[in-house]
Amino acid sequence: MSQSKKRWIVGLGIVGVAVVSVALGRRTPTFSGDAPAYRQTGAPRARVVISEYSDFQCPKCGAVVPIVKGLLSAYPKDVRLVFHHAPLKQHKWAIPAAHAAESAGLQGKFWEYAETLFSKQTEWSPSTDPKPFFISYAKDLGLNADQFTTDMDSVFIAETIRKEKAHADAIEVPATPTFFINDRMLVGDTQLSGNGARYIEQELVR
Repeated sequence: MSQSKKRWIVGLGIVGVAVVSVALGRRTPTFSGDAPAYRQTGAPRARVVISEYSDFQCPKCGAVVPIVKGLLSAYPKDVRLVFHHAPLKQHKWAIPAAHAAESAGLQGKFWEYAETLFSKQTEWSPSTDPKPFFISYAKDLGLNADQFTTDMDSVFIAETIRKEKAHADAIEVPATPTFFINDRMLVGDTQLSGNGARYIEQELVR
């Protein structure tokens, strides 16, 4: 590898670290209430809202699930989680997976289906066609498979995902997963595990 190419790669890494560092704690309005009820969980009148921007084909988004669950468990009366779709262009099946999760949400099983997508990511992600996997997961959860398939291909869900992605872009979500604790930004599992509880505590005494 040429020296110039090495310098370019190193420079790219430095820029990436800088972007994430700047993102830590940045205050940004997230409009969490716009998400449908089936993408919200936790205390309904919570003083702290965790807005999650995620991509089902992103390995780090799957890895962060237990951290998020831990925060919800630690603050059962004070925290609500709101999920937002932020599918990345480099993930071929991220948008179809988001369609599938929305379809499950319309039948009341968004969170169960989302967890299935993350836990089985290595199964459907490398496939040439993940749709049979998506339908199989829906059946495993007891969903109406015909309705699920129809919804997955609907214009309504396509527009929902498009708007979610546009919203994520508008507030400059730098990567997935990104979280806002009320309006304070955290990017990735390390920032969430290291600062999530501290930010929640700070918000609770504001």
